[in-house]
Amino acid sequence: MPCCHSDGSTVEAVGQIYKDRWWTADVGGSVKDMSNSGADQYYWCLSHHRVETGDNVCAAVDRLGPYNSAEEAERALDRVRVRNETWDAEDARWNGETG
Repeated sequence: MPCCHSDGSTVEAVGQIYKDRWWTADVGGSVKDMSNSGADQYYWCLSHHRVETGDNVCAAVDRLGPYNSAEEAERALDRVRVRNETWDAEDARWNGETG
């Protein structure tokens, strides 16, 4: 399922459960931090499906984080899933849907 970046380019989304929100789910207001490949920060790579750190990190557009530990980075997609479920429920309440 393709989704769009803020610059209009398209990429293949991680999966349907992440919908079009994977970009904003963990990047949010920490874009500055995402461009920093600090050795003490861990990232979940969406391309390689692994934890990356230090000089071994993919481009910011391909990763979630930063996280304080490798274990936290490994759970990145779980956090995205929970946030999407929460947002979907909030959207449903906002739209007056019952479920």
